[in-house]
Amino acid sequence: MLSRSPSGRGSCGDRCNVPRIHDPALVRPVLQRDPAWSLYALADLSPEHSAHAEWYAPDNAGRCAVLLYRGFGFSIFLDSGDFDAVRETIAELKDERNFYLSIRQPTLELLRQAGFHIAKPKRMLRMRLDVQRFEPLSSAAIRLAPTDLAQLKALYADGEPRGESPEFFLDSMLNTGVYYAVQTHDGLAAAAGTHVCAPEEDVAGVGNIYTRRDLRRCGYARQATTGVLNELVGCGIGVICLNVAVENTGAIALYRSLGFDVHSEYVEGEAIRE
Repeated sequence: MLSRSPSGRGSCGDRCNVPRIHDPALVRPVLQRDPAWSLYALADLSPEHSAHAEWYAPDNAGRCAVLLYRGFGFSIFLDSGDFDAVRETIAELKDERNFYLSIRQPTLELLRQAGFHIAKPKRMLRMRLDVQRFEPLSSAAIRLAPTDLAQLKALYADGEPRGESPEFFLDSMLNTGVYYAVQTHDGLAAAAGTHVCAPEEDVAGVGNIYTRRDLRRCGYARQATTGVLNELVGCGIGVICLNVAVENTGAIALYRSLGFDVHSEYVEGEAIRE
């Protein structure tokens, strides 16, 4: 989903001049124009995430929806809708000093024009599964339960020395999401799951995919991811996406072989007010 956390925090709340939108009925239609891009924002409408979500727009006309999500202890900025309206919204977020970004490419320049320095922007791809053509595949992966949390965290800790472990995994994701793993005699070989899973919004974001360093190139990540996809498609979720860095050609090839296509390119990074 995201690759790192920002160095500080900011909170705008209701002190901004730009109106804060409290009614999901005003936000949802904007997000549904491009549900694959707005997948995470749509999921944040669900009760599980809505307490951490703040929505902003210059008016109630439904031109855009800017989300500041604070569930990780800092602000994550996501944008949807008309870019002129996004520009107006950014101009009024005067109390925000910095936030992590998951934005469309044109929004990068809008933030720079508003006086933000963008630290280490990273090119990312949003890939979407073609659920109409997806055929369930056999997999040796097992469904993880909340009681498997220690094993899953031990697997992810394997990547910490090289900064490869999933940074945006919360323990609660195992309770509310869909997680599969390949088990070996000495622990988990690989795992995959969902960052968000909101059937009521018809969306799921696949992520937290990791293979133990000594067991790579054995097909374990494919099996774990296949287990997740089998369940999500079987539940009838229509918009299933994942994120991957542009330069990660090996992962992109894997995801294409599972039925994903590139939906759009976008940018992650940190915005710091200069």
